[in-house]
Amino acid sequence: MTSDRCEVLFIEEKGQRSKVYDFLLLEADPQIQQWLARSFSRAVGDTAGAKRVTYADALWGTLQKLTEYLEGRVPVPRAAGEISAKDIKEFFLTLPMGSRKHLVERMRTIFREDHELSVEARNAVLHGRLPVYESKVQPYSNAEHQELMTAVRHDIRVARDRIYEGRELLNRYRRGGLGVAHRLNNREKTGRALDFIDRTGDLPRRVLPSSVNRSGDYPGWVSTIGGARRLFAMLTLTPREVAAFCLQLVDLTAENFGTVAKWPAVHFRPDGTSAVRHWRWWTR
Repeated sequence: MTSDRCEVLFIEEKGQRSKVYDFLLLEADPQIQQWLARSFSRAVGDTAGAKRVTYADALWGTLQKLTEYLEGRVPVPRAAGEISAKDIKEFFLTLPMGSRKHLVERMRTIFREDHELSVEARNAVLHGRLPVYESKVQPYSNAEHQELMTAVRHDIRVARDRIYEGRELLNRYRRGGLGVAHRLNNREKTGRALDFIDRTGDLPRRVLPSSVNRSGDYPGWVSTIGGARRLFAMLTLTPREVAAFCLQLVDLTAENFGTVAKWPAVHFRPDGTSAVRHWRWWTR
């Protein structure tokens, strides 16, 4: 920290994303800016619980609200020691009821290790009952949870069986077991389209004499065997089935849905990588 620079660099736990938080952007006295930067740095440091940029953003947003409130006080606090317990309590009362509990919790996270506040102000942050309100989002009952997971497992089994059948049809085509190409031989056409998808990640397209092919310029026979949606689904998961897998893994691991959705996964690709042995275990 210097007189012309007051920043905190946050790097996610997995190192995938980072962000710089510039405390000079906060409308506050330089001493307040530097104090908030020190507290924020402890709250998002290596030993803290902040793992994602989104959480660091939430803490940053809380500090923005706090500085906006402090700048409206008379007199305006110029250092952490000038902030009173009354300031803290009245700041909490200005927060919207729907988000007050979360914002108070973030304040406690930020200032838990802070010793620059007065004892009274620090106690006003860290102690006392958290605001209570009834959330509109209620947890599933045991019966609802069981019903949801039954539907999820059904979707996963349907996807497993369909993709197994699609892969078997593709293998038969490559062995020459679907007969010769003919306008009435739809199974051979299907195998041919699946082979093209598996090798290139796309469907066969018409070669047009002018410009670049437009999306959807498939030969007419592709439509007669079900079109892109049916053919791709014979080898890959649909968005709904991807969601079902994520929900199953959320239930098994207790991780957040967003965390599971970002996990790397082996999948069918034009280079021949196969996922059957990897996701089969989850569907037994």
